[in-house]
Amino acid sequence: MKKIFSDLKKFVLEYKHIILIFVLIFIIAFSLRLFPIRISNWWDETVYLQHAEVFFSGRTNYDEFSFRPPLLSILFYITYFIWHHIFAVSILVAFINTLTPVFIFLIGKKLYSNRVGVIAGLLSAFVPFIVRNSNYLLTDAPVITFMAIAFYFSLYKDKNIYLFLSGVFCSLAILMKFTAVLLVPIIFLFLLLNQVKIKRLLIFIFGVLLVLTPYFIWMQLIYGDFLIPFKIGPSFVADKNEPTLFYFYKFSETFTELAVIGLILWVLRFGYLVKKRNWSKIKVEVILLLWIILFFFYMTKTNHKELRYILPITVPLMLMVGNGLDFVFNLIKKQWIIYLWIIFIIYLIFLSYPRIQYIKEVGLVDKYVSDEMIIADYLNNEMNYTGIIYTNQRWPVFAYYTGLKTIQVYPYDERIYELIPEKMPKKGIWIGQYSAERFTPFKQPTFNRLLDDKRFKFNKDIGDFYIFEYNSN
Repeated sequence: MKKIFSDLKKFVLEYKHIILIFVLIFIIAFSLRLFPIRISNWWDETVYLQHAEVFFSGRTNYDEFSFRPPLLSILFYITYFIWHHIFAVSILVAFINTLTPVFIFLIGKKLYSNRVGVIAGLLSAFVPFIVRNSNYLLTDAPVITFMAIAFYFSLYKDKNIYLFLSGVFCSLAILMKFTAVLLVPIIFLFLLLNQVKIKRLLIFIFGVLLVLTPYFIWMQLIYGDFLIPFKIGPSFVADKNEPTLFYFYKFSETFTELAVIGLILWVLRFGYLVKKRNWSKIKVEVILLLWIILFFFYMTKTNHKELRYILPITVPLMLMVGNGLDFVFNLIKKQWIIYLWIIFIIYLIFLSYPRIQYIKEVGLVDKYVSDEMIIADYLNNEMNYTGIIYTNQRWPVFAYYTGLKTIQVYPYDERIYELIPEKMPKKGIWIGQYSAERFTPFKQPTFNRLLDDKRFKFNKDIGDFYIFEYNSN
């Protein structure tokens, strides 16, 4: 034990300046992700917060377990034992997301060099889109960290414990976001190309199944089909909102123009490797390329597209960009390298400046209170209401903030008027949204139709929402 502490002390003293710089960068990256802490959360965020309340507080008013991944809510649940507050889970998510650049650096260092690792890690730490999404209580950014850890452990393919841990973190990534299941064949192929024996590949598979099996058993017992989240999840939001090549059009907006330049340079470097027939390095580049292609292909095939859905390509992309930019460092004279680093650091500051300004304007805590939160306060504290909420708008948000039984009412067309007794069998509160009636096709029922319906009694409007008391008799 004394020797361990002695070696650790020696290491710290020898590399104290590097460690200090690393800690400083980590704190900056963490702060950009944490602040401003929001006290008002939106749709998907409230679902994961609601699930955490189901675990922690025993709520039964609403859930989406059949198609939502469980890990983020489980982490919230664990965190609540330390501090049952929105600040606690915000700190947790920011910390997990700040680990992404750390592991991208470690992967880059292992596969290529310290310089590639530093470039890739720093860029991933300050890309505005990644930073912004790292502030949300969603799965899109945290899954990157778990994928990075899984891939990092797979690099130590000669050690059984690391193969096992790679499988474990791969399955944790899947439980964070179901699309991460695509990482399994990527790592499996990587191990095969590196001539890992089948018996040792089973260690990786065992790690995957060890974590996933309890979840599959639970889904089978509750829903009668352990694959139901993989069936329902991708099609739950089925509206086609963007063109097929949406992610290509928005690529530079998502990952910055420097990433585009880095990829072009990576192509040149890859061509050089092919010319030199450096197969050991080519195998790595092929794996990273397949990682991007596989996720890109899947995402372009889904109808509903949002930029954050493409974040799982962050790890291979940043590594490829880092490798491409490193190509420039190798081409110039050593005395000019320091100027390249200065330019790169200035660029990172330029990327971070808008976020810093935003935090300065909003403050460390964003005190914005949403209409849904005001409605929840009105129902719970002014009306002392304890019944059912019926709505076709923001139902997870109302369920989380009110803690009341919340039922999504559909269909959204004219048929709903005839189906009201079936869809709303008990008396309760109806919450509608004015702005939802301005779009075509708009959701029924409308405000004016409910005014003419004797079963509904107008109560109050709050912000963009209106409240009716509903009596089924």
